Amino acid sequence: MGDTIRVWFGGDEGSLAAVLTVHASLAIYAFCYQISAVVLPYLAEEVHMDTVQYGGLIATFCGLQFVGGVLFGRAGDIFGSKTMMVVAHVSALVSYLMMSLSSTQLGLYLSEIPGLLQHGMQGSNMLIAHMSSGQQRIKALGRLGFSYGIGAVLGPLVCSHMDMVAI
Repeated sequence: MGDTIRVWFGGDEGSLAAVLTVHASLAIYAFCYQISAVVLPYLAEEVHMDTVQYGGLIATFCGLQFVGGVLFGRAGDIFGSKTMMVVAHVSALVSYLMMSLSSTQLGLYLSEIPGLLQHGMQGSNMLIAHMSSGQQRIKALGRLGFSYGIGAVLGPLVCSHMDMVAI
């Protein structure tokens, strides 16, 4: 049973726990990213950003992601996929922490800088590619999308119900 689950989620080598950890961490990564995407417009409004400035904020993040994707991939070749997966999650944590503490427009812009290395999906792809081989690799990489999708759906769903929670 354990081998069937491990192979279904994408691992020829390594333990079932390692494969499931990659999927769980990706789901959590997507969950947090989607929550930040929902919360960011409200934070921008709090610091009095207009629509053009908010567009600039989003463009800044996209530009950093574009450049960072290449750097992240090369760093994965040098330092290894496990290290880069940790870097992706730490970058996300730092970005979200900075975003939550931002009380100015500059603070929101600075909170996007860690986005340069915020590549959880790419890190997960690297890990699963190393844990699988041949015919199973294509299926395993596709199934990562399922794990990301779970987090991407649950993040906004939970966020939509947060107004019901008394803080």
